[in-house]
Amino acid sequence: MKTAGWGAVNQENHILMFGCNGATSPRDCLASFPRASTTSFGVGWESLPGEHLRILKETGYTSSYWTRSSADGRFVAHGGASNNSSKFGATILDLQTDKAIPTNAYYDPGFFPDNSAFIFQGAGAFTCNQSVLTAGPTQLNLDEPGCSSTSEIGLYQHVGAALGGGDYWVVDSEFVSDDGGMSLTIGDSRALLRLRRAGAAHDHGAHRQRLHPRPEVLVHRGLRGRHGDLALVAPAGLAPGRPERQAARLRPAQARRHARRVRRLHHHHRPRSPATACRAPSPTSPTTSASSSPTTTSPTLTRSSSASPARTIPAFQPYREKGASNLYLVDLTTGVRTRITGMKAGQYALYPHFRSDGLDLLPRPHPGEQGERIVASDAALILAP
Repeated sequence: MKTAGWGAVNQENHILMFGCNGATSPRDCLASFPRASTTSFGVGWESLPGEHLRILKETGYTSSYWTRSSADGRFVAHGGASNNSSKFGATILDLQTDKAIPTNAYYDPGFFPDNSAFIFQGAGAFTCNQSVLTAGPTQLNLDEPGCSSTSEIGLYQHVGAALGGGDYWVVDSEFVSDDGGMSLTIGDSRALLRLRRAGAAHDHGAHRQRLHPRPEVLVHRGLRGRHGDLALVAPAGLAPGRPERQAARLRPAQARRHARRVRRLHHHHRPRSPATACRAPSPTSPTTSASSSPTTTSPTLTRSSSASPARTIPAFQPYREKGASNLYLVDLTTGVRTRITGMKAGQYALYPHFRSDGLDLLPRPHPGEQGERIVASDAALILAP
């Protein structure tokens, strides 16, 4: 991953990372954006010594479900309308031009790790070449040249691409969702899952104008118990998922404590059963880095609702009343888990995801506050220099 992962490949292909003009290293990128610690709402957010959390965008609307960015960090997408149109229920932000692009979709965006294409869920799943965005549209209907639709891909899809000119991959599965802090959230979701499906492959051919879906292939054969909340590592070789055995017999507290299981996928259109690779503590869906940082570690981001004050002291009371969510980095080579945010009561750090050279995240304020913020963190670069 250090020398041949998507981060290394994108660097070799001279993909320009957003906010990195003149930077001598990834940690020097985005220096023109204000640090969260200089704002009234962001004091204390930086939990890791030496970390920089930078505010990339403040929005005046409410997003819907998760947020994702392109591999170069220029485009940020999520459900939620940035205008009053009933047709355009999603938004793609172009951070380079500071424009919001109304999009005819609902939620669950995803960007492929080679910066070539993106996917959005609407009346079906839509995939578009990234050139559709770089052309500077004022809105997206997702029927533009370079876009295609398919019914093969279900909700909660995660995307990846095989290295060396292989297929693009999408995995979808059964999932457990919550409202992302729109109402009081003081615990992680229950892991009551029944996986019965996962996976779809796409043609890669560089000569093609669009991605063409191949028939879905199931990857759950041979798995014991119930699995869901599947994600996909960018090179499409590993699929982290949340296992749940005998879920009906578990008390709610037990259902929240199950580990995440990372499985290796074999790149065959009639795949063998995936093999268990490792486990990591993660109650909800993670995202994984497109490549390792210069060391050989492979950090994974997770969400946790636990806040910093102990539950037994009065300082914790505001968290019980308003809830909160923090982000953690888990190094899969060591198992070390590091908290990288220190959110206040009523603030939810959500939807972590990596771009090729680092990490973006979105803290969502309490519903009583106005707007949301797209935030970038260099925590992964600090922990794996």
